[in-house]
Amino acid sequence: TPEDSTAVVNSSAADLAALDIWKQDMRGSALAGFQLAMRAGPLCEEPVRRVAVILESVEIAVTKRPSESDNPKQYRAAKDITGGIVVAALRSGIRCALLTRPARLVEGHLRLTLHS
Repeated sequence: TPEDSTAVVNSSAADLAALDIWKQDMRGSALAGFQLAMRAGPLCEEPVRRVAVILESVEIAVTKRPSESDNPKQYRAAKDITGGIVVAALRSGIRCALLTRPARLVEGHLRLTLHS
């Protein structure tokens, strides 16, 4: 039916708008949040190594701008999303995920023998 095809077109336009918001506004902040989480681990702010983090999904609420049906950027984020929010959310999420598994600290040892 024509109503169903219009809904599909509007849905894909909203999805493309959300993808555009992710690429332009959030991706760099997500990377910064990951780097901060790996730089200061959950136990005693130690660097975290050999850990893969998979971001399974991101949901961005978008709203349609009033009376701009011909504008390709007719959708915008429902709430303003600042980079700090994304960084903090990703950092704390990774931190909590690391704490759900058994953890251990590994410290390198150096043995030095001096002969005089």
